[in-house]
Amino acid sequence: MIKLLTLCLLFFSLSALSEEKIALVIGNADYKVGVLKNALNDAQDITEALEKLDFKVTLIENADKRAMKDAIYDFSEKLNKDTVGLFYYAGHAVQYHGENYLIPINALPEIKKLRHLEDEAVRSGIVSKEMELSESQLNFIFLDACRDNPLPAESRGITQGLAKSQNAEGILIAYSTSPGRTSEDGKGRNSPYTKNLLKQIYTPNQPIELMLKEVKNGVSKDTNGTQLPWYESSITGNFCFITTNDNCADSVVTIINNLYFEGLYDLEAIDLDNGENYIGQVKDGEFNGKGILTYKNGTKYQGEFINGKKHGEGVITQPNGNYFKGNFVNGERHGKGTLTWINGATMMTAWIQDSRVFSPKNTYEGSYGFNLKPSGLGLYTFTSGAYYKGQFKDGLFNGYGTHVGPQGTLYIGQFINGRQTGNGTFLLVNGDRYQGDFVDGSLTGEGTYSSFSGDTYFGSFINDNFHGEGVLTKKDVVLKGQFEDGKLNGLGSETLTNGSSYTGSFINGLKHGKGIWINSKGENSEVFHSNGKLI
Repeated sequence: MIKLLTLCLLFFSLSALSEEKIALVIGNADYKVGVLKNALNDAQDITEALEKLDFKVTLIENADKRAMKDAIYDFSEKLNKDTVGLFYYAGHAVQYHGENYLIPINALPEIKKLRHLEDEAVRSGIVSKEMELSESQLNFIFLDACRDNPLPAESRGITQGLAKSQNAEGILIAYSTSPGRTSEDGKGRNSPYTKNLLKQIYTPNQPIELMLKEVKNGVSKDTNGTQLPWYESSITGNFCFITTNDNCADSVVTIINNLYFEGLYDLEAIDLDNGENYIGQVKDGEFNGKGILTYKNGTKYQGEFINGKKHGEGVITQPNGNYFKGNFVNGERHGKGTLTWINGATMMTAWIQDSRVFSPKNTYEGSYGFNLKPSGLGLYTFTSGAYYKGQFKDGLFNGYGTHVGPQGTLYIGQFINGRQTGNGTFLLVNGDRYQGDFVDGSLTGEGTYSSFSGDTYFGSFINDNFHGEGVLTKKDVVLKGQFEDGKLNGLGSETLTNGSSYTGSFINGLKHGKGIWINSKGENSEVFHSNGKLI
């Protein structure tokens, strides 16, 4: 028996309208630097899929800047209030100061300094701007980019991954990975993102936001949690790539097409009184067999049930993307399992009745020196499950290695005498990322800190704080100058998104003293502040 899940839709279904669907697909792969194996495959396969879904598609391959911009403008001219627009890009891209740039095929040898970026690359924002101006009823942008940063080291300040966009009304922008992170090109024919997008795009009656969640789950699984797609949306309608019976929210079809339930048709979808939702097999009024239970806070369990309780192999995924995969007994983690954090860190764990079981002592596997102390390559595991894998000297971490902390923090880089010292990358469990210099385990020296929210700081650090010359880029403002303990202190500048700016003195992050204000029209005036207040 299949029980229908009732959904309350407060908006109309755009897929039910007789709209014309227009798409532009760009695939850039044959770069002189940073050649991509799958970008053309991805673009070609997306084109084929969209054409089957009644889109009128223009495919552009290995385009220079002029060809890309001409294609974008030609595409926008085809859009109007009676169309649905879709833009897809596969290739290299970078962000700088919160702006995303798509890299044309011939641009890489020319981008040697930051000032070259604007001249040689294409701002992704022109696509959304053209869509907005066209008044097209619904628009989608898919960016399968950031497969690495191919730019030279001297182009400092350019951040890997893309930034959040200033999303216009009626546009959904989907990214192959989270802000400030890179995505994989893929080992097969397609990238992990496009592979999963192609898998989900043919699911009937699946609203696009639900489709993108399934794509995220698939990519996370294929990359062991190292790549997490995301999207931002300002659309107010509902859209499905395929509809049956004018129904763009038929959850039953989605259930059946979920690979976890492949071959199973005795499925039910149940909304529980406590706000939880269950999709899966039911026997004697209880969850029995395979199922997916989504809790009110967004936590999801996918696995086996017996008599309403988690029992057998399963996966619990937290709302932030961290997950546990292992064995359950009577609703509790029991036996062996693996913790995986969104930063890519993993840890083997043992559990008894939902409580962690720690090892009785630290252990070491690897090479020893003549003094019988660990020297060379080895693996040191702490009782907590935290571990270091890499080079040793005289019993201490020395050289290059990887350290996973007990709470899932991940450090990859250089060590001296057991401490992170030198150059390295530090990944937090909340999605934040630091790449740069370390001294005795602290962020000290030059580096770039990118938060999951999209904020980026590039400059000097002392003892884990912004300290010295630096640039802090936020969604609505860019701060540049001398920092002390994380705040501007001394001479600095504040530039807003509308182009207006202040240059002058700061104390503890607040404007203080004399400065120059330049409005959005370019008009200058001398101003005075006291503790952030204009006087």
